[in-house]
Amino acid sequence: MNSEYMQEVFRFFDAAGWKPEWCDVPVPMIENTVQAGLPTEVGAMVCDEYTLVPKSLVGRGALMCITVRGDSMEDCGIQEGDVLSVQITGDCHGIREGDIVVAEVDGGITVKTFFRDERGGVWLLPRNEKYLPIHLTEGMNARIIGKVKEIRREAPHTSTSEMLKIMKRAVRQEVTPPSERAVRSGLQRIAERVKNRRQWFAVYRALVDKGSLPMGDYSTFVELVERTVPAHPHLPTTDQLQRMCTLSFRKRLSLWDRNNAPVQGARFDEYYAIAMEMMRMI
Repeated sequence: MNSEYMQEVFRFFDAAGWKPEWCDVPVPMIENTVQAGLPTEVGAMVCDEYTLVPKSLVGRGALMCITVRGDSMEDCGIQEGDVLSVQITGDCHGIREGDIVVAEVDGGITVKTFFRDERGGVWLLPRNEKYLPIHLTEGMNARIIGKVKEIRREAPHTSTSEMLKIMKRAVRQEVTPPSERAVRSGLQRIAERVKNRRQWFAVYRALVDKGSLPMGDYSTFVELVERTVPAHPHLPTTDQLQRMCTLSFRKRLSLWDRNNAPVQGARFDEYYAIAMEMMRMI
């Protein structure tokens, strides 16, 4: 792939606040699965293939990847079929309470949360109430294989029927704008939350998203507000509305981005809350 293109992609993500990394370090994909449930037999850990991961993930220790089977860790987000990147430690060195580990217990291999009780006892804790904790006692043949560094899963694929349902809902919303009565009622109620002229842009954006106004028709909105709440101390102006229509505020509410908006922090939250409340009222 063209290196200049990839550098441009990295610059784009970096500007958006993302931190991409090259996946250029090969690590073995172990043929076995690791049980997120009752320990399963280890068998021979055969390297079936290799996968590429970022250098920062490998760290100083050896790394392997292994696939999950079972549901004992589902409450912490580990699902069957997930691929775990495991930093091999061979013991408890570098393992802290709360870390997710892969362990061998009496000839079986399992993935659990590491915990040490007040008496120094070591436990492997499931994250599903259906399963019991495993207490690692002296009489057991048990060892910590390594610590889970990353959980990966294949991106879901949306079916055509589901995509059509989403589009139909969107089309219904766009072609059925609220009535004039509903809009006026919403303006009267939302006016109490508007504390300056520019905040009316949030209300305007909600009306555009609902199909009540075409994008860019500021004058109609200004006239509508003036007729509906003429005594409001901060009536909108076309100029102020135009100034707010920049960055992500130019897009639908669902695409507003607090890191790419004309207002930041708590002010962004106020604009977004006003817009969403207006959407609910109409």
